[in-house]
Amino acid sequence: MDLVVDPRTPETQARFLRESTATLELMRHGWVPARTHPDHGAAAYLVLLFVPPGLLLMSDLTLLLPFVLFVTVVVLAFCAVPWSEGRMTDHARYERLRVLAGHYVLVDGLDADCARLWARTRAALAVARGSTALDAGGELALGHLEWQVARLLTRLSDLRAEHAQLVTPEIEEVARPLTSVLERSRAGVEARVACLERLAEAERTRAWLGRLSTAVPRYQELLDDALDYQGR
Repeated sequence: MDLVVDPRTPETQARFLRESTATLELMRHGWVPARTHPDHGAAAYLVLLFVPPGLLLMSDLTLLLPFVLFVTVVVLAFCAVPWSEGRMTDHARYERLRVLAGHYVLVDGLDADCARLWARTRAALAVARGSTALDAGGELALGHLEWQVARLLTRLSDLRAEHAQLVTPEIEEVARPLTSVLERSRAGVEARVACLERLAEAERTRAWLGRLSTAVPRYQELLDDALDYQGR
């Protein structure tokens, strides 16, 4: 399973998504965590139970009532805040991921054709991103292409599976326009993949030329030494 994040997503949210891959996989299979109640221990509840009444009994009711009300509100608010030793609860993580649903795509379970296109995409991206000449703008452009391909392949694979179930041989001719839409969509995705592959090939050529240029002086040194020996 590959997680692809929309490159327009703020970095803090993108990092949160990448750290939540396991939870996203569970959510994809229908997992919903139980809502848990915050557990702050018995101390807060004992304070709420005994301190306000004790203060009221020992002091003037009129003067102390505002303070008692304030303490009560603070303790109640403290008890209501989800907290678990600084860790985000499963339900809180789940809710936050639901809000970010449109900012990522899980690439998994593709049909054979889409899986091959995705494998080509990943291979091309690995080469292009390994370039020493890649700047921030180039990385952003690659991210946008990756995002587009991931989303399109996921949708194409899902819709083709649904199409195969709906379109029987008896209505195949009637559904031909819809089949054509799938074919044209597939061609559009492959055009993006081919663009990435051209970028990867350009990087391979650039790297090869770089290695060749560093070797040229050694060729020249060899030739000079050989001619110098012959001239003696």
